Amino acid sequence: MLDSEVDKTNDEDFKRLLGVRKDTYRAMVEIHRKALHDNKKRKNFGRPRALNPENEVLLTLTYYREYRTYLSTAQSYKVDESTAFRVIHTVEKNLIQHPDFQLPGKKVLREERDSALIIDVTESQIERPKKTEKEV
Repeated sequence: MLDSEVDKTNDEDFKRLLGVRKDTYRAMVEIHRKALHDNKKRKNFGRPRALNPENEVLLTLTYYREYRTYLSTAQSYKVDESTAFRVIHTVEKNLIQHPDFQLPGKKVLREERDSALIIDVTESQIERPKKTEKEV
């Protein structure tokens, strides 16, 4: 999916395709765009970016949603594999550094005494052939 197709997709299908709502996607794009603009103030040289910030965020979301390789994700966006790798790590870094997308650490969970933490540790039996049976 390219940025030109985002407005044509309804909200429900967009969330099913990429795992986030459109308003969250737009917030991600603005944070990424601002981080790129701030970085550009420090250095103003080099080739222009292969993708615009909207498509860079879409590439990252597609990579994480579909668990594809860098190569197959890159070919969908018509860029090189190394470009896809670099874009994904840049978008990650820009979003992680923003306070809206930071998760609390372990210390916060330990300090909250009133809340309950539920962990699912259900065991399920794995079916395996008996050692005495011969494999066919």
